[in-house]
Amino acid sequence: MLTMPQEKKPIFSLILINFKSADLLEQALVSLKQNRDFDEMAEIILVNNDCGEEKKVARLAKKFSCVLIPTCENKGFGASINRASREARGIYIGCINPDVEYRAGSLKNLDRFFKKYPKIGIVGARLIDKASLAEKWSVGTNPSLFALFRNNIGLFSDRRLLKRTRPMSVGFVSGAALFIRKSVFDSLSGFDEKFFLYFEDVDLCFRAKKEGFLIATFPSLIFFHKGGMSHESRYSQKKLFYESQEKYFMKHRPMWEYVLLKSAKKLMRIPF
Repeated sequence: MLTMPQEKKPIFSLILINFKSADLLEQALVSLKQNRDFDEMAEIILVNNDCGEEKKVARLAKKFSCVLIPTCENKGFGASINRASREARGIYIGCINPDVEYRAGSLKNLDRFFKKYPKIGIVGARLIDKASLAEKWSVGTNPSLFALFRNNIGLFSDRRLLKRTRPMSVGFVSGAALFIRKSVFDSLSGFDEKFFLYFEDVDLCFRAKKEGFLIATFPSLIFFHKGGMSHESRYSQKKLFYESQEKYFMKHRPMWEYVLLKSAKKLMRIPF
């Protein structure tokens, strides 16, 4: 592990995972460094899971004064964040996807928000798409079979949550720009590594709520999310999504919902 010199203990530890995303990672780092908060309040930890981009990521770590953890082994998003969290020195951990770019907002204000509301354990930034609209599924209520049915017929139940411009309590926030108290993260033993990708953020939020913590949005902190840029194919992306969806329902929902979910997938001829 290569550790760049640190002058003082950071408030935030921002973790970015690389896998076939070095060019996107560089754009993300450039955007973060545009805001003085990120230099003054945060350390950045890079986990490189791609041996083919080892030299490029090492160069980025040096250029942007990051902590570098070279694993060259892709064990999944949650496992990689867990690995990096052991090196994190901040009060809060920030999970930042390499395919997001900082647009607006302040870490100082986010720190104040956490301090003002000690029962809030996890906060999600506002994610926007290329049209500057709030990204669907970036925030929502806890998944259920009824919610899936409603969403599949076009009645997106969490649309009202996306439109809110003030912080509010929700069921989950996206792991693409998720901030969590390190004490809470550690008490939950981090992400469940059985989720290779997708639903690990929903699972983390669910478990935090079970422990009495609130999940909140923080719409003034904004990131542009390009989305799904490191997948080799749309097929592999969908396969991982449905596999993780099943794991979530098996873990947190009634058995009859899990059975019906499996049956519905067969009727819909979803091959996963």
